[in-house]
Amino acid sequence: MISLQAAGPATESTTRLAEFAPEALELAHVNPRGQITDWMKQQSGKASAQTTFGDWNVEFSTETDSEAPGAILTLTDKLCKANCGAE
Repeated sequence: MISLQAAGPATESTTRLAEFAPEALELAHVNPRGQITDWMKQQSGKASAQTTFGDWNVEFSTETDSEAPGAILTLTDKLCKANCGAE
């Protein structure tokens, strides 16, 4: 599991998340990162979305009514069977 987060108002944090996601996914050796980052850019203005790319379940969400508002991108490997949480 990979979880990327950006703090701030939903629109700003979604933009920042889309900006740093390509590098973070490259460092984590996630493929197809290009398709994932293109999809992430299309989520601007949405509260949540989910899809699948290759072996990855991809979820995007925003938090607005919390002490720590922001945007979250979570990728879960469909092939993982045990201890699949973020460490």
